[in-house]
Amino acid sequence: MRRHWGWFCLVWLATAATEATVIEHRYSVELFDRQSSVFEIPIDIQYAGDLEIVADWDGNRRLAFRLDAQDGVTPSIRKTGPPPLRLKVPVSTSSIGEASWTLTIRSLPMSGASRGIVTIRPPRDPRLLALEEKTTRRERERAAQPTLAPWELPRRLPPTVTPKAEALVQSAEHLRGWLVNDDLRMPDSCRWQDELMRWSAKQRDLYLDEQISIDEPTSKLLDRIAKVIADVDQLSDSRDPAIVGPMPGERDARTTWLRKRASKLSGTKGELDFIMQSIQRDYAPDLSGESWPLRMISCLMASERYYEQRWLVGDTEAMNRELAEAQAEPLNRAQPLLRAIAATAAEEPIRLLKRRR
Repeated sequence: MRRHWGWFCLVWLATAATEATVIEHRYSVELFDRQSSVFEIPIDIQYAGDLEIVADWDGNRRLAFRLDAQDGVTPSIRKTGPPPLRLKVPVSTSSIGEASWTLTIRSLPMSGASRGIVTIRPPRDPRLLALEEKTTRRERERAAQPTLAPWELPRRLPPTVTPKAEALVQSAEHLRGWLVNDDLRMPDSCRWQDELMRWSAKQRDLYLDEQISIDEPTSKLLDRIAKVIADVDQLSDSRDPAIVGPMPGERDARTTWLRKRASKLSGTKGELDFIMQSIQRDYAPDLSGESWPLRMISCLMASERYYEQRWLVGDTEAMNRELAEAQAEPLNRAQPLLRAIAATAAEEPIRLLKRRR
């Protein structure tokens, strides 16, 4: 069996030019086809702590690793196996110094060439580790203080305020406070919540600062959206036997019950369809260009289907369960906000027809 010494190249990854700040050493190792290889890598260790070695290479060739301390006391550490291979060894003050450890890697003459990387992370200066930990802690503290966008900030009530303005600010805060609280908020798969809050903050500020209100068609549509949210919420915990059952077992009775049930649910389903068409056809000018209304109604439709079906097939079998459960709270919080914005619209004047002479 021919003994072959493989080659390696060293790449330094360091935070500064001094040895004390070295993070890791990396060695590129090449294994030749059907040839044995032996690699010896001296390791300089200047500080006590954990010595970490990570090796990874192509293919499944097994390599044998042996780590020897030069103090004559510490026993050799061995490990053999396929990639990846990891070693973590505590180093005491008695076994540190220049070339104080040696890593030996052996490969049997197996078929298949391979290349890999051996990464050696010697223990680092404890003073630098303490400084890094202090810096990291400050960064974590800064990251824990979220930077809120203007629309995510609360709005104070002016000294003198009308009932409409007060209802608008309070309902906006009811939704805003929940959206910016990561402990309360659930993922928004429908992607309407932030956009509604941004749009409503704009409408709120226009009304409070410039006495500009939304147009009447938008007001009417917002009222209808708020009402249908309430209808879907009522369906979610309905106790009406005509909706929740139990479904009759006899065929004719079951058919009659299902027909009456569908008729009872048709009002909510029809209203959702009407609102969807109104949004798509730009019947509400102040919602033009906004994507949140369509996303909200699509989400509400999916929730309605879940609440409708779960009484028939059960909670776990009905579609859209996770979506409906995650969206219930924000939808209910959005309902009073939509009503409050709708209430700010100026009423259209009543025009009397002139009497013909």
